[in-house]
Amino acid sequence: AGAAALPVGGLTAWQALGSLALPQGASLLVLGAGGGVGRAAVQLASLRGTTVITVVSADAIERSLELGASNAVAATADWVSETRRSAPAGVDAILDLVGGETLRRSIELIGDGGRIVTTRAEAATTTVPAGVAIDVVRMQSRTADMAALAALVDDDRLSMPVSRVRPLDDVSIVLDDVGGQRRPGKLVMEP
Repeated sequence: AGAAALPVGGLTAWQALGSLALPQGASLLVLGAGGGVGRAAVQLASLRGTTVITVVSADAIERSLELGASNAVAATADWVSETRRSAPAGVDAILDLVGGETLRRSIELIGDGGRIVTTRAEAATTTVPAGVAIDVVRMQSRTADMAALAALVDDDRLSMPVSRVRPLDDVSIVLDDVGGQRRPGKLVMEP
């Protein structure tokens, strides 16, 4: 189940972080760190020596810290000011997995010359300050990237949380459930 859950979230996070190319010790704000891509990104960025700050639901804070975040901020009305306390000079980069108003609000947290990578195509038109770059990343299936992720899994340095495993016959029930709820971890269907 863990192997089935890894490719999309793991590869997306791997390639987004590769696009950012942050030096060791840089700071990264991950928006939407409670989902599969975000959880993989927190682990991978931490392994690279990045200082990770996450914005997650209140019930995901502890898990975010366990995965390697230096600080996890609850996605409440004042998350921007709470994040500012963690990074008074701003962050070096933002990994945006949410888009919309969350991304727009986060821009005041990025330092001069910072970079934003997003998985949300519509976010490419977001207005950013001069000197801040914004790029959209789309996951690409690359054997070398998957091999690198597999090696981290084999070394117990990366995991993809699986919340549920359901039989393929339950696909219509699962689609209704997934459409109406957000649960941490991945859902895996099996024959």
